[in-house]
Amino acid sequence: MVDKTTVADKQDDSELATSVIEKPKKKMSMSTLVLLSFAAGIASGLFFGEMLAWMSVIGDAFIKLLQMTIIPYIIVSLISSLGSLTMVQAKSLGVKVGKLMLVIWLFGLLTMYLIKYTFPDWQAGEFFSLTALEDPNSINLLDIYIPSNPFFSLSNSYIPAIVLFCVATGIALISIDKKDSLMRPMQLLGEAFNKVTQSIVKLMPIGIFAMTAATAGTMDFEEFQKLQVYFVAHVVMTIILTYWVLPAILATITPFSYRDIT
Repeated sequence: MVDKTTVADKQDDSELATSVIEKPKKKMSMSTLVLLSFAAGIASGLFFGEMLAWMSVIGDAFIKLLQMTIIPYIIVSLISSLGSLTMVQAKSLGVKVGKLMLVIWLFGLLTMYLIKYTFPDWQAGEFFSLTALEDPNSINLLDIYIPSNPFFSLSNSYIPAIVLFCVATGIALISIDKKDSLMRPMQLLGEAFNKVTQSIVKLMPIGIFAMTAATAGTMDFEEFQKLQVYFVAHVVMTIILTYWVLPAILATITPFSYRDIT
């Protein structure tokens, strides 16, 4: 007669083996893939050198693909988000967001002013060129910030002017009653642009590898040594801003404490 305990143990072992076999493998996160592709790109560029210079075309193509949906998404998301609000919600949101944006802008300007002192003052030789005698192209700030011709602003990617046009259009839609026929298609377009962006982001490891490999393959060792200063400054400033400064600002203007944010 077969021992019941032995049969039960065999059943438990078979169930355990089945669960182990059927357990799905954990996929590698996108951040891990990006870091690995970054390291692999640098290693490949240092090993193969200028043979990988052609990969800069792949990197540029990836950047352009990322930029493809930025402006259309800004247009449809701003107009649909603001246009779907009520007047009371718009006033409350305008006051709160205005204060927050003012703090962020002031902090950003202060950070950009201070971070330049972390870089060394390298003196480089200057050579005479006929282009130095040419007048530089003047920048018209009014064209950048005020969309006198929205299509001109769109064609030149003047983001501040585009945002101002979208905000003005969205605010105008708040007081219009029959706006659902416009809001729904714009929300669907926003979802479509978001899906396109998510699909392109999946190609990020390939784009990062191509850009780093082409850059590392066309740079000298002395240039890499100079870039160490910028890498260290970037890492230090990122840590300070992420774990100290930004949480402190959010704790000041929000009901959350510093410990809750960090």
